[in-house]
Amino acid sequence: YTEEETVTSDFILQEKPDVVVQVIDAQNFTRNLFVTIQLIELGAPLILAINMADLAKTEGNSFDLKELSKLLDVPVVEINAKTGVNVDKLKEVILKKSFSKKTSIIKLTYGTEIDDELTKLDTFISQKETSTKKERRWLCLKLLEGDYRADQELNKKPYYLELKKIVQKSIEHLERIFGKDIGSILTSTRYGFINGLCKTVVKKESNQNNRILSNSFDKIAMHKIWGVPLFLFTTWLLFQITFKVSEPLMGLIG
Repeated sequence: YTEEETVTSDFILQEKPDVVVQVIDAQNFTRNLFVTIQLIELGAPLILAINMADLAKTEGNSFDLKELSKLLDVPVVEINAKTGVNVDKLKEVILKKSFSKKTSIIKLTYGTEIDDELTKLDTFISQKETSTKKERRWLCLKLLEGDYRADQELNKKPYYLELKKIVQKSIEHLERIFGKDIGSILTSTRYGFINGLCKTVVKKESNQNNRILSNSFDKIAMHKIWGVPLFLFTTWLLFQITFKVSEPLMGLIG
């Protein structure tokens, strides 16, 4: 939906690059993997570059990169962009990948109900268009999500109205079964896969004392009652420091 998402997906689908390198922030590993799953579904010839793993390790998180590579069926390289560690190794992997053209064979399963609806859409489109199975599946997912560009891409086709009815019927059917909107359904499924993946490849060794202190603070800061006055007090305090405390210092500098 955002400009950078549009540019990325259009480039991968239309320009068909030899290699796509996704740089993953190891400190936000789970959130970054959401993009990884979509790139795999998009059929991108993907390489994962895990950056800032050293900072993640100071927080007690370590990664089994061999297992991650095996489970996602993509090359994975740990790098440090700041110091340049393993950047040459990444270049070697990029060069090797550029000749292979291999993409991940992983296929994310969304459950019987969703997969059945995706199959219906795929069957219909395959009778009308010549495209790869991965391209069709990506298009079907985007149509279910209500993606504007996917809809615009097909609205000039002679079968558009017929397809639109099938898509709408599928969305209504799934939302009735799951009791929530289709975007939330697909997002929950992707994060379910990611959480299962993280349990296998991420090892947490956080300091117990720090965790207890952090959880105790979170209980207060995120509390539905006490969190509000704490937020207001913190905001007021910041303003006081910004204007009251800084005023004599600014005068002194002046």
